[in-house]
Amino acid sequence: MNTPSPFVLALDVGGGHVTAAIVNTTARALHHSSVTRIAIPHDAPALDLVHAWANVGLHALAAADSLAVTGIGIAMPGPFDYAQGVSLMTRKFRALHGLNVRRALRNAWQDGPLANAPIRFENDAALFALGEWWGGAARGAQRVVGITLGTGFGSGFVRSGVTLHGGHGVPDGGTVWHLPLRGGVAEDFISGAALTHAYQQRAGRHLTPERLADAAFAGDSEARTVFTHLGYDIAEVLAPVLNAFHAERLVLGGNLSRAFTLFQSPLQTELRLHAPGVHVTPTDLYETAALLGAAALFIANSDARSVTN
Repeated sequence: MNTPSPFVLALDVGGGHVTAAIVNTTARALHHSSVTRIAIPHDAPALDLVHAWANVGLHALAAADSLAVTGIGIAMPGPFDYAQGVSLMTRKFRALHGLNVRRALRNAWQDGPLANAPIRFENDAALFALGEWWGGAARGAQRVVGITLGTGFGSGFVRSGVTLHGGHGVPDGGTVWHLPLRGGVAEDFISGAALTHAYQQRAGRHLTPERLADAAFAGDSEARTVFTHLGYDIAEVLAPVLNAFHAERLVLGGNLSRAFTLFQSPLQTELRLHAPGVHVTPTDLYETAALLGAAALFIANSDARSVTN
């Protein structure tokens, strides 16, 4: 019996780019020379999007000396029918709505080295959490919640290496952005845009989230207050979720996690009070996490890697 290849082609689809890499599942590491990134706007025509995603995969494979791969894992934003490979998105990637992306990629890769490789999709935030469980800050934990703090408030739930989208202790769809907070929903207060708005309300100036973090690190008291409130808000939303899921580890990713020390104290203080036993940590992997998570879809028992109950 032939031994399956330890290599997986992983793709991470973002709103303005797509990244691909070959992952060595034995080493739980990227083949670094294979990491390839192509800029492609989310509002591009469907054919352009599919061709960009197909081409980035081929470039990554060629950069790794065309290693044989056992499968192709793709981290994809939602809404998306991950089992069928069909896009349900109507805001970003609107041109793909209703398209069977698996079939489109299969057609783009026909007669080439990726023609027969199975393709598996999963939510990008869920694969961030799975990647951290498999090879990052949550390694060794059984119950992991990962959140991505950036343009939005993404989340992923992992139990013993399985991504969860529902069931006991998991919010519907595995999402937390819509949970109630101060008369609105969590994402109204926990996102890059929310921080920019909060600072403008307090200081009368518009700063991007990155510049806002720079200002806070430089001692801007209003900027520091905005990040302090962020820590309290994350704790308020997540404490009941972490308790219901019996989480052991909470991993924070996304661009805002680079400013973790600005909101670490209020977040950890509140969670020690209201969700004791949960260890909070920033990502070890950043953008690499979703790629590792996509590859982890093909590790042992991967046919049960994603469940809804």
